[in-house]
Amino acid sequence: MRRPEIRPPFCFRSNTLVSCSFPNSSFYKKDNFSPFCRGKTRRTRFTAAVNSDIILRKKSGGRNSMKDIISNRRKELGLTQQQLAEKLNVSDKVVSKWETGRSLPDTSVLVPLSEALQIPLNELMNGDDTTIRQICKTAQYEANTAYKNTCIATMALQLVAAILIIAGKVFWNGITHYDADLSQTVAYVLILLGALCEIAAIAFYLIRRNNLLEKYPARTDCDKKYVNIMLYCTYPLVLAVIIAFVALHGLSAVEQLIVIVISAATALLPFIICFILNKKRKI
Repeated sequence: MRRPEIRPPFCFRSNTLVSCSFPNSSFYKKDNFSPFCRGKTRRTRFTAAVNSDIILRKKSGGRNSMKDIISNRRKELGLTQQQLAEKLNVSDKVVSKWETGRSLPDTSVLVPLSEALQIPLNELMNGDDTTIRQICKTAQYEANTAYKNTCIATMALQLVAAILIIAGKVFWNGITHYDADLSQTVAYVLILLGALCEIAAIAFYLIRRNNLLEKYPARTDCDKKYVNIMLYCTYPLVLAVIIAFVALHGLSAVEQLIVIVISAATALLPFIICFILNKKRKI
C-alpha cells in the first residue's frame, strides 16, 4: 500500500508558487515542490528552502531587505511598477529586478528612489552594511562597463577616421593625367569624411563622458583610467596617419625619417600634457 504524501501543515499549493508562512516565500518555487518530487526528496528540499530563509533572516537581524522595502512601500502608496519607473526615468523591468532581488538600485538612483517612495534614505538602506557593499560593487561594475563601452565606440570611430584619411592620401598620390579629376574628387571626399568622423568621435566622447560624470560622480577613478586608455590608443592612430602621409609624399629615406621623428615628437607633446593633467586630477 502506498504511503500518503506528507506536506507541512503551514504550506498550501497555488498554480504558480508554494506559499508559506515565512517571509520571502516567493523563493520557494513550484519546481522544488512539483508532483514529480516525492517523499523524502520533497520534504528535504522544502526543509532546505525554509532553513535557508531563516538563516538569511538571522543574518539581516530580522530586518526586511531592500527589495521588500521597495515592494511593500510601492504597494502602500498605490503605485504600479510602471508608475514608479516613470518617476525614476527607468524601465519597469528595472523596478521588477529590484523587487525580486535580481539587482540593486544604482547609487545615483537611491536619493530619487527614497523621495519617490516617501521614506528616508536611511530607512531604504535599512542600515545593512552588506546591502551597501553590494550596491557600491554593482555601481562600480556598471560605471566601469559604461566607460569601457564609450572608449570602445570612440576608438572605433577614430579608427574609421584614420583609415579614411589614409585612403584619401593614397588616392591623391595616385592621381594620373587621365583620371585626375575623379581621383582628386575621391581623395577630397575621403579626407573630408575622415576629418568629420574624427570630429564626431571627439564630440561623442566629450558628451558621453560628461553624462557619465554626472551619473557616476563617485567613480572618477574609472574616468581617469579610461582617459589614459584613450590617450594610449589615440596616439598610435595619429602616428600611423603621419607615417602614411610622409611615406606617400615622395621624400628620400633620410628625409622621411627626419620628418617622421619631428612630427611624432610634436604630436606627442599634447598627449603628454593631457596625461600629466589627468594624473594630477584629484579623485
